Amino acid sequence: MKQIIFLISAPRSGSTLLQKLLVTSEKINTAAEPWWLLPLLRYKSNQGNESYNKRIASKAIQDFDAYFNKETGSSLDNEIAKMVQEAYCLLAPDGGYFLDKTPRYYLIVDELRELFPQAKFIFLIRNPLEILASKLSSHNGTFHAYYKYKIDLYQSVKSITNSLHSREDNIFQLDYNELISSESNCVKQLKSFLHLDDIDSKKINQVEVDGRMGDPKAMTQNEGIRSEKSFWYNTIDSPIKYLVFKKIFSAIPDDYFHFSGTSKSSVKNDFKKISWLAYVNFWQGTIDGLALIRSYLTKHSK
Repeated sequence: MKQIIFLISAPRSGSTLLQKLLVTSEKINTAAEPWWLLPLLRYKSNQGNESYNKRIASKAIQDFDAYFNKETGSSLDNEIAKMVQEAYCLLAPDGGYFLDKTPRYYLIVDELRELFPQAKFIFLIRNPLEILASKLSSHNGTFHAYYKYKIDLYQSVKSITNSLHSREDNIFQLDYNELISSESNCVKQLKSFLHLDDIDSKKINQVEVDGRMGDPKAMTQNEGIRSEKSFWYNTIDSPIKYLVFKKIFSAIPDDYFHFSGTSKSSVKNDFKKISWLAYVNFWQGTIDGLALIRSYLTKHSK
């Protein structure tokens, strides 16, 4: 029987690395990041920047969905699920899985769980402060893209926490830091969850994934699973960064930190490790402040 695996995480959580690990199995096929279920399953939404009026379109689609249900007893969602299932079965190996790794599927995770009850769901969790530190590193340490990625720091936490509260047999939870520090244990757990015996971290350098999406560095590097742990507090080099990290920290519920393998009190103590120079680095603070303003204006001018 062919099945689907959905890998759910926020961006910059190690999902490309985990994807490469999983497809060392001959029973798992994947593409870089399909993304297509986002528009498919949010077709009723009245939010977006399409060239047509999404508010009117949403109203019309909901009317058509009601008509379709009256005439057939089914729904557009069910028909979409059948189409997706058929498409992914064409891609999955015999007796194996097709892996859909699209980080922003946290926006539609409730719909995915309802429409694909037989699918396997792997939730990869990472401390949002580490995610922001990783994003800053990829953007030369500035906040110019902060508002563009803000949803990944807040909505992903909410969606993933809600899903993990309803522990079901088809849900597997993995912490990013456990992945990079306890590789053999993670592989053992994944084999058990997926009923596969050929996931092998030693083969990760042989993996090639088709598509342009995903983390280019994780796609091309040949060092396997990285063992070093990053420390988010080393990223904070200005008063502005401190305030932003503190705001995010305050918004994260205790449960999410528990799911990510730590605790809120432990992370709170990490704030004490911030260099005292960060609090008086007003030059970097000015740069960060201007970058935040630019990011905000760019986001809200669209």
